[in-house]
Amino acid sequence: MTPVKLFDLNMGELPTKIPLLSLPGTVLMPCGKLSIRLIDPKQMMMVFDSLAHGRMIGIVQKKEQGKGFYDVGCAGRIAGFMEGETDSLMLHLVGVCRFRVLSCFKYEDHDMAEVTYAPFQKDFQEIKPLFDTEAVLFALDIYARAKRLDLDSDLFRGLSAQRLIAVLVSLLPFDPSEKQALMEKEDLNECAATLLTILKMEAVPDTGKGHRVC
Repeated sequence: MTPVKLFDLNMGELPTKIPLLSLPGTVLMPCGKLSIRLIDPKQMMMVFDSLAHGRMIGIVQKKEQGKGFYDVGCAGRIAGFMEGETDSLMLHLVGVCRFRVLSCFKYEDHDMAEVTYAPFQKDFQEIKPLFDTEAVLFALDIYARAKRLDLDSDLFRGLSAQRLIAVLVSLLPFDPSEKQALMEKEDLNECAATLLTILKMEAVPDTGKGHRVC
């Protein structure tokens, strides 16, 4: 998965100790973008602290039943933020590289982790897409109709293959475990193949009310 080359970052410049931000069902992919509205004062203070120390935040999911964090997350660089009128903060992140958590600890009321990026060197390599983006978009339309989502594949046409997969993994309402499995795939092509399989398997009519995801 090829990340956005923001400020020509390389693996050696990424911090080995990084603050962690975890929100239910939220993942960030290399080459992806994520906008999060924060209302927790501790999380907002973590963002301000990160602005002074490399502008990097690790997005990682928590396991079910409070069993700690998953082992793999993604480092995101703070691309911007905007203070809200009601004690909130809109945070914009750009995915840089995935990491594996080595250990976790607390620092000033927020979670931190010592991480390694070594297993994910491919995030800094150009990976040639070996999948058909039109097949992914076609499966997306069938999935959206089955789940009664107000979503059209035309919204995503024109995106690069890397960006398309990154956006869909982050956006679609998959189970947290499915999102985690997608994020942990070795490279772009493995992730795309698994995403296509999930879209096809879950294209079963939903009897509930439709809702928007975009």
